[in-house]
Amino acid sequence: MTKPGHEGHHRLVDYMDYLREHAYNHLVGRVDRHFEETPDLPELRVMQWSEEFDEGCLHRMVMGGFRYGSFEYQMTTGRTFKNVQSIIARAKLYEKTGDLEILFDIANLARIEFKQQRPRRPVTSTDDGIHAER
Repeated sequence: MTKPGHEGHHRLVDYMDYLREHAYNHLVGRVDRHFEETPDLPELRVMQWSEEFDEGCLHRMVMGGFRYGSFEYQMTTGRTFKNVQSIIARAKLYEKTGDLEILFDIANLARIEFKQQRPRRPVTSTDDGIHAER
């Protein structure tokens, strides 16, 4: 029985277990596996993340706040930028130069675009079949 006040936590845990099982069942036959067994969810969360990258992104966002105003200010005044075009331009520059700092900008532009569009657009989780090339 679930303790009162913990219902949401258990639903989240159940949902995360469902997502892991769904992802495993959906993908296991379609990818080259480089490990003997599937790591558990806490292990995957550590393996699939980079604190160093997040730190670099955060530093760039703080500097952007000084240069362009806070994100909240930009949203309330309508001072928005062409994020998608900027992502494409920076991706091309990254391919040309290999400068890892450009990846911070790309991630942050995607984050800003998400925050700007989220109130108006739903997040639809689908597997579009488009994956990173090897």
